[in-house]
Amino acid sequence: MGPSTQQGQNPTTPRLSETLALAVYEAKWEHTAVTAEIARHRLAQTTYTMPGEKERLEQEQQEWRTEYKRLKEWYLWQVAREVGAP
Repeated sequence: MGPSTQQGQNPTTPRLSETLALAVYEAKWEHTAVTAEIARHRLAQTTYTMPGEKERLEQEQQEWRTEYKRLKEWYLWQVAREVGAP
């Protein structure tokens, strides 16, 4: 039996799988934040030559912002759950 399945384990200690999942989502959250910043920078620096290019980049930036917010909310909820906040 691994440590996460032993009897008598502290119930407030997160299981290894939860900790790993949180680390993966934290990394994805950081990646999303960086990607959103790159999209913002590209939008600000682009000379638009193709029809609809600016709108496409604005949409891409909005999608990354939405994903960043979703992941941030999930991450904060997960952290609160791990520390036992209501």
